[in-house]
Amino acid sequence: MKKDYTHITYVIDKSGSMNPLVADVIGGFNKFLEDQKREPGKATLSLIMFSTVVSSRCCMTDINKVEPLTTSTYEPGGGTALLDAVSEAIERTGQDLRTLPEDKRPEKVMVLIMTDGEENSSKFITRDALASKIRHQERKYSWNFVFVGANQDSFAEARSLGIRPDMVMNYVSDSKGTQDAYTSMSEGMLRARRSKGARVQDYFSKK
Repeated sequence: MKKDYTHITYVIDKSGSMNPLVADVIGGFNKFLEDQKREPGKATLSLIMFSTVVSSRCCMTDINKVEPLTTSTYEPGGGTALLDAVSEAIERTGQDLRTLPEDKRPEKVMVLIMTDGEENSSKFITRDALASKIRHQERKYSWNFVFVGANQDSFAEARSLGIRPDMVMNYVSDSKGTQDAYTSMSEGMLRARRSKGARVQDYFSKK
C-alpha cells in the first residue's frame, strides 16, 4: 500500500430535517476540505449524500480538486436512507480501490458518517446485512468507520451497524453543534493522517 496516502469517503445527511442548518453544513464541510487540502501527504475524497435517495458528488477525487459545497449542490429534502447510503458508500469505495494496483492503494481508508436523524427510508439493505458488511471491511481490509449522530442514541445506532463505540460521536443538532461536529471530524482526520501506526480511534476520541 502507498504510505502517506489516505482515502476519505464522507457520507452526509441531506434529509429534510437538515434544512435549518444548510449554511452550517456547507460551512463545516468546506472548512473540513480546506484543512485537509493544507495537510501534507496524498488524500482522495468520495462524497456521498443521502435523503430518501443516495447520490454521489465525487468519487476518489484528489482532495485538492474537490469543489466546495454550495446551496445548489447541498439542498436538503426527503427522508433518511442511512443504511442504503452507507452500503452504497462501501460498494463504490471498494470498486474504486479495486481499480488501483496494490502498491497504489491508500494506507488508510476512512468512512465518515454524519446524520441528524434515525433511519427511515432505506429499501435495499437490512441493518444486519450492513453491519456484516462493515465488520468485513474492518477486519479484512482495516477500513475505519466513524459515526457522528444527533437526535438519537448515536452509540446504540452505531452499535447496531457494527461500528465500534470508540469511533462514535454525538453532536447537538443546532448551528454551533453542527459546526463543532465538523471541526471535530476535521481535527480527528488530520491526527489520523499524521499517525504512524497508532490506532486511528485514538485520534477521533481526543478533543
